[in-house]
Amino acid sequence: MVINFGPTNFTNHSYGVAAGTDGQWTQALCTQDSRFGGWDGAGNAFYEPTVQADGKLYLNLPKFSVIAMRRK
Repeated sequence: MVINFGPTNFTNHSYGVAAGTDGQWTQALCTQDSRFGGWDGAGNAFYEPTVQADGKLYLNLPKFSVIAMRRK
């Protein structure tokens, strides 16, 4: 789970999060999705990141949002 309390949109997979577990991940929740009043495709709706060599997932993190990722 990642929370962004600020007005900055992290795009182009620029927000790195330590994953702790290798593999591919998928977005389980993004509070900026259209069903919550945001926009279609918010966060990582069309992107399933893989843990990189440095042990991090690089995500899109919308402004004022909470995202939850789960391992596939």
